[in-house]
Amino acid sequence: MNFFHLNFRPQRFLGLLVGLLSGVVAANAQGYHSDFYPQWHQNPGGLNEDPEVPPGAGAAPGWTEVYRCGLPTNTGMTRGLVLPPGFTFRFHGQAVTAVRAFENYFLVFDTLQTRVIFINNNLPNPTAPNRFAYIGYGWTGSNTNQTRILTKTFGTAPHRQFWVQWNNMKVATSPAGVLPAYISYVLEEGTDRIHLVIQRESWWVAGAKFLGSGLQLNGTTAWVADTIRVRRAHQNDPRPLDNLTITFEPGARRATDAAMWAAWVPAGLLAPGPASAPLRGAVVNQGTQPLPNWRVAYCVDTGPVQFLAPSATVLAPGDTAAFAFPAGWTRPAPGRHQLRVWVQAMAGQPDLNPHNDTLSLTLQVASRAVPRRVVQEIATSSTCPPCAIFDDSLHAVDRRRPPHQVDRIAYPMNFPGTGDPYYLPEFRVRAQANVRNVRNVVLSPALGTPLMVANGTTVVDPTNRFFFPPLPPYDSLLVGLTGKLAPLALSGTCRVGGDSVQGTLTLEPLVALPGRAYTLLAVITERTTTGNATTNGVTEFHDVVKKIVLTHPLTAPLEPGQPLTIPYAHFFAPGHTVEHFDSLEVTAFVQYSALNGSTAPFDVVQSVRLRPAHLPPLGAPALRQVALGWTLVPNPTTGRATLSLTLPTAAPVAVEVRDALGRQVLTNPARELPAGEHVLPLELRGRPAGLYVVRLTLGAIVRTQRLVIE
Repeated sequence: MNFFHLNFRPQRFLGLLVGLLSGVVAANAQGYHSDFYPQWHQNPGGLNEDPEVPPGAGAAPGWTEVYRCGLPTNTGMTRGLVLPPGFTFRFHGQAVTAVRAFENYFLVFDTLQTRVIFINNNLPNPTAPNRFAYIGYGWTGSNTNQTRILTKTFGTAPHRQFWVQWNNMKVATSPAGVLPAYISYVLEEGTDRIHLVIQRESWWVAGAKFLGSGLQLNGTTAWVADTIRVRRAHQNDPRPLDNLTITFEPGARRATDAAMWAAWVPAGLLAPGPASAPLRGAVVNQGTQPLPNWRVAYCVDTGPVQFLAPSATVLAPGDTAAFAFPAGWTRPAPGRHQLRVWVQAMAGQPDLNPHNDTLSLTLQVASRAVPRRVVQEIATSSTCPPCAIFDDSLHAVDRRRPPHQVDRIAYPMNFPGTGDPYYLPEFRVRAQANVRNVRNVVLSPALGTPLMVANGTTVVDPTNRFFFPPLPPYDSLLVGLTGKLAPLALSGTCRVGGDSVQGTLTLEPLVALPGRAYTLLAVITERTTTGNATTNGVTEFHDVVKKIVLTHPLTAPLEPGQPLTIPYAHFFAPGHTVEHFDSLEVTAFVQYSALNGSTAPFDVVQSVRLRPAHLPPLGAPALRQVALGWTLVPNPTTGRATLSLTLPTAAPVAVEVRDALGRQVLTNPARELPAGEHVLPLELRGRPAGLYVVRLTLGAIVRTQRLVIE
């Protein structure tokens, strides 16, 4: 969840928000006034809960694509967009039945305007059309054929909203390149309010955003919103949690107008039980007169209303104040619930604007409390000198953490130079997806190493030296990530047989999870490797990914009490890079992902690390196994070979040989052999020429070598 920090009135803003909100003088403001709401953690009215559709994914269910930029047949504007039947909406007192959206970020309240213009200064603008809403000027970059205009209606009459979204606008050039923005104008039935909702944006510098955003009646009359300046890397949560709203209210500002500024609980997911969770928030005085003796109330579903005592804080116009229910609030039973929080003016002082008094939050109470594990996905390379420092620092700090909290996986890259023998192109694809999803820093779209992304969204630097300004301390970031609850429990099995790894993964939902919103991934890792040592001085590598074995979108909804089991399997064909099969493990994780079957990553919500059943459980890092000397001669062979080995102690020994398709062609069942030297014949005469894999098993130790038959 992103929190956007702005100063509305610095002397009383409680330290909740950081940044700057600078005023823009509005012309003839009697028609509308504007208010800014940065921490609703929802869209206005809570009607639109849709995840934000990624570029190129097609329109989400219920959304209609009405325009796509970059096409040779474009006219720069949509067709006339007729409002839904019976949708009552007025602009400055005049009825509106249809609108038209333009590629260059404005919406006219009729279909008469057919001339494409480019507004490059503040409103009112005599060269611009009459009766329109404008997102703002000052953008850089250009739109592409992935930039679209989408529409959708939410709610039921007479309280509907008509959304017009500019999707994937190429409007911000930063050190990380051109980044997309998703911005919507929302027409609200009955209230005649107009909302400008900033859903995704790059706030990479404290520069002016949304210059000139506002409504224009004609060339001399307009109502202009404040300019937003935010010091934040990315506003890119696919959910509405980080959305910002500018609301244009008809009429002059009221004398008395108490409004909800923010309301939140520690998370949208709560544990069951008798304990209470804090219910906190803030109110704002949007009126023109001081606001004394205001009070806050809440209820869950249709339960009893709980009140706070009237506040002793008198809010001046524009001021905010925090509130908290001191004894917490009564947590409902497991399931999905609606929490309503609202503010009231003092008795005898009626609130003249009821539309902004209430926030309604959707809560999920889990059937049981399961901690969320942290997945550390590392882009590293044996050709990268800084990776040696990074890996040493990471192992040093992770040893201080309980082993059950962190699952670490390292993707071998070919950076800064080629030559890492364990690199696969699929690793770069995965690491690049993580780069695009990071929220806490601005990264170049060109993937570099070393880089670690924790739980899909957060860059963590165990060295505290690779970023400037420095990131928060490693331990504090990990504490924040491990302090959350998981919406599901994840378990599984893992079996290594021959050159195959297979098993099952079981998801146990603890809350209702929507379909087409999560993806199950699994990777096979080798706990320790040495064969990929090249140029950076590292001779032993840890948790090295060998294969991304599963990327499975969860298309069906999941309900508590209905576990889902999914199998996985992978055969390592000849030519693989596995050094020791007894060192293989599987790490699986569930990641919040986008709609339409896309696996574009967002938050990782749970993970599990699996070892083969015949191996001891994971614990503190153990000493490496004593080297086992064994040879195959002759190699290549015409069909007969011998396996020579030296046993330091007595052990059960088994040998099997498989062809290039994984079929077993020879097996010597396990038998106890004493310590010392042994020669075991391998009779393969009559077998076709080709590559074979010889697998030697000594108890829990497995070694393989390639054998060529000519």
